[in-house]
Amino acid sequence: MLKIKVKTPKRKIFIPVPYGVLKIAIIFLSSESIRKRLNNIQREEEKDKQEGNLVEQDRKYETEVEENKKESSSATAFFTPETKKILKLVLKELKRYRGMELVSVQSKDTFISIQL
Repeated sequence: MLKIKVKTPKRKIFIPVPYGVLKIAIIFLSSESIRKRLNNIQREEEKDKQEGNLVEQDRKYETEVEENKKESSSATAFFTPETKKILKLVLKELKRYRGMELVSVQSKDTFISIQL
């Protein structure tokens, strides 16, 4: 179980996340229908950017669009079937390290901790 703890001066929050929920999230995010929807959204955004490019012919704007395309294309690569297999293996391996603290961040008034 993944344990998320957030402590502030006013409140303490503890969120337990079972491994089963993480498995379901991996399956859901890597499903074919989700990938199709994300690709459709990405195409619509690209069309909107291209329409804006026709109105404004500034070179700076064109380079920004090209940079955004590179960033957005790498975002959809996250949901590939190969990534699904890797994430399942990582989750299986993390089960062996109970009690290990993955993240521990502390500021003046807030403390955040994520443990296995």
